[in-house]
Amino acid sequence: MSKILQKIVFPVCIVFCSATLWQPVYGQLTVSNSMTDQELAETLAGEGVIISNVVFDCPDASTAFGCEASGSSYGYFECLDCNLGLEAGVLLTSGCIDNAIGPNDVGSASTGLAAPGDPDLDMIPGVLGTNDACALYLDVEVAADTLKFNYVFGSEEYLEFVGSFNDVFAFYISGPNPAGGNYNMQNIAIIPGTTTYVSINNVNDTSNPSYYVNNGTGTNPPNNTSDYYIQYDGFTTVLEARAAVVPCQTYTLKLVVADDLDSALDSGVFIEAGSLSTNKVTLSASTTLADAGFVNAVEGCVDGLIDFHVDIAPTDTAVIFFDVTGTALNGVDYLSIPDSVILFPGDTLYQLQIIPLADGVIEGLESIKIQITNAGLCSSSILDSIELLIQDNIIADAGPSPILTCPGSQIQLALSGGINCQWQPSDYLDDPNSCFPIAIPTQSLTYMGITSVGPCIDTAYVQFIIDDSANPQAPPEYNTCAGQTVQLEASGGLFYIWTPTTDLSCSNCPNPVFTGSATATYTVRIFDSVGCETQLPVTINVGTGDLGLQPDTLTVCNGQTLQLDLGVSGADFFEWTPATGLSCTDCPNPVVSVSQGITYTVTAGVGTCTQTTTRTVQVNNPQFDAGANLEGCQTITGTLGTSATTGYTYLWEPATGLSDATAANPQINYTATVPGVLTYSVTATDENGCEVTDEVTLTIDTPRQLSIAQPDSIVEGSGITISVSGGLEGDTYLWSPANVIDDPTKPSVFVRPDQTTEFTAVVTTPLGCESQASVTIFVVEPPKLLVPGSFSPNNDGVNDVLRLIYRDVTELITFKVYNRWGKLVYENNGNLSEGWNGNYKDTQQPIGVYVYYIEYRQLGTEQTKIAKGNVTLIR
Repeated sequence: MSKILQKIVFPVCIVFCSATLWQPVYGQLTVSNSMTDQELAETLAGEGVIISNVVFDCPDASTAFGCEASGSSYGYFECLDCNLGLEAGVLLTSGCIDNAIGPNDVGSASTGLAAPGDPDLDMIPGVLGTNDACALYLDVEVAADTLKFNYVFGSEEYLEFVGSFNDVFAFYISGPNPAGGNYNMQNIAIIPGTTTYVSINNVNDTSNPSYYVNNGTGTNPPNNTSDYYIQYDGFTTVLEARAAVVPCQTYTLKLVVADDLDSALDSGVFIEAGSLSTNKVTLSASTTLADAGFVNAVEGCVDGLIDFHVDIAPTDTAVIFFDVTGTALNGVDYLSIPDSVILFPGDTLYQLQIIPLADGVIEGLESIKIQITNAGLCSSSILDSIELLIQDNIIADAGPSPILTCPGSQIQLALSGGINCQWQPSDYLDDPNSCFPIAIPTQSLTYMGITSVGPCIDTAYVQFIIDDSANPQAPPEYNTCAGQTVQLEASGGLFYIWTPTTDLSCSNCPNPVFTGSATATYTVRIFDSVGCETQLPVTINVGTGDLGLQPDTLTVCNGQTLQLDLGVSGADFFEWTPATGLSCTDCPNPVVSVSQGITYTVTAGVGTCTQTTTRTVQVNNPQFDAGANLEGCQTITGTLGTSATTGYTYLWEPATGLSDATAANPQINYTATVPGVLTYSVTATDENGCEVTDEVTLTIDTPRQLSIAQPDSIVEGSGITISVSGGLEGDTYLWSPANVIDDPTKPSVFVRPDQTTEFTAVVTTPLGCESQASVTIFVVEPPKLLVPGSFSPNNDGVNDVLRLIYRDVTELITFKVYNRWGKLVYENNGNLSEGWNGNYKDTQQPIGVYVYYIEYRQLGTEQTKIAKGNVTLIR
């Protein structure tokens, strides 16, 4: 079967086959055709338009099957709670308006009217020939530069016939084009941001899906069960049809929908009521400090703002003219303003600033009235107006006064009229520079609130009156025994309320009688003469007389403390005797510290209810001796401790060198590497867990690590001091051989050997540890220095230079030569290998006798020596 036959035959079967099952359905979408055509078209009119010449050219559906309810292919719809997106307006269909009513419980709702199509729709590419066309013609006079309205297109042909032939609609406009020329049946049903016409093929689940609403197939819930959903299988989101127009001109609109090729499957266009409108200018007034609550302008400190707003930005420069009236004079009471403002292309808002002038004259409220009577529009009637008031100064307001309050009550102050605030005095305020501080006054006083905006300033006052003569009081606690009554007391009020009321003789008196048998807590509310309330807690502790006290015997180790726990609660009185060793005598659980057994008597009570019992404390005092202290050289052996006591355990620390650290008398074998004292601690624990600790010390010496520094060699006949290091205080010393030592019992000795000798020092510690060290003293012959008696500097290679002949000379200080007249002819400071060649300043000196002077230092001494004499120069 061809697709054309499928489309024609299938809906017919649905309509007739389901006719016997049809029953009325009631949804949120309602339709009617009770208005006249003019009234129906008038529902579309919004701001800035006048409609005329209304014609509905739609088929008669009064006898059509399934259209009995309305009998019309067009009419008025309301959809206050449905998924259409529009609340009300005009519905044009290619069948019956009743078929739009939900839920979507039929997959192909349709009413064929056998009516002609529309020749203009037939001209659209792809349209095969329309039927059942429904069109609305109307003329629209437009007051501004834009004509617009909102709509939704829906169809039962979604989604089965996407990509095939399908129903069609268009919104045609004819009239002057502001860009030049005229609109001639220009279709303005365009997909936003494109030049593509809205159609089933162009708006669906795959093409421009953001503008498509899938409403089900007629078989799937909840669309087929809930009245929230309309009947059409699919429809567009709310779209806007818009055209740029010439203000004050009249345009013809043709809004039309039709079936294509056949009369099957209805489609409809929903046009929103009141949305057929133009770009209206609206006015609003505010101030530069509107966020701070200023609705009026203020001379010299708060400027006014007049907003000129349009819904749609103009595509060309637009001038908005207005009239300025009011009691405030333009250019006198405020800076002069013009009679028009300019909106540039793309702008939707112009803000006109009104700057009031401070003239110092008290004038009361003055008004500025802005009226738009002709903003390039079509009449001189007032299209919109706004009024801005100017006041002479800011007006401070601190709220009602006086305020009668209670001491300590928190009250939030509120100072209005300005931006900056200050309160004087600042007493009892959490922030004196806040406009809304918290006051907690305890005495009567008056606050002055100072508020300002720029140079404008004003003050307001608020008075606090506090009655502090009352002194509400109530004892917080009472103690009594079960079966006794207690009279409670409250004072300082005019009237009283006790809560809860249980076991009280009265609840609104100052002194009720308590007759309860269990501890209870009450709250007494005390009200003074001005209504100030004080709430005080009152607790009555009720004792039973039997606290469950039982005698007990406790054990404690000597030197430890023990807490005596009575195991009672609710008692408010305790007395322990005697006081020996107790941390307190009036508490329930004192800490005891005694060295021998003792019995305490304790009395506890609640109020006058008391009970007495005893607590016996037994003191365990274990004994143990760690033994005698030991001493020795390097290795100590022996036995620690004493014999074991049955039931005791032992622990020695450290365990180093012990045969058994848990024995009462372990064997010790300890070798030390350094001298010192090692202390062993033993803890003996008896069968009650009581401990005793004792100590034993090992005093240990070790051989000393000795050393003797190797001295320099000495000259025969001289001596030197040598020292042994490494000994400690209390050690004894003995050097050998003793015959060349001044005192061989000292750590440092002076020795004078006549030949190379080895000296040995033996060091003995107080505990008999011996060690020794040795050093060899090398003895050398005495040093010497010789000067030749003559020399012959004649360059024959023999005795040409006067040089020193020396042995064991360690340093030459100076070597000088003088002629017979005392003139210095040679000087050598420090070079033993250098000598005099017989010249002075490169001049040979004459034959004769010369005098030499030599200062030097020899081995084994720090003192310098002098040598003087004569030498003969021969040539």
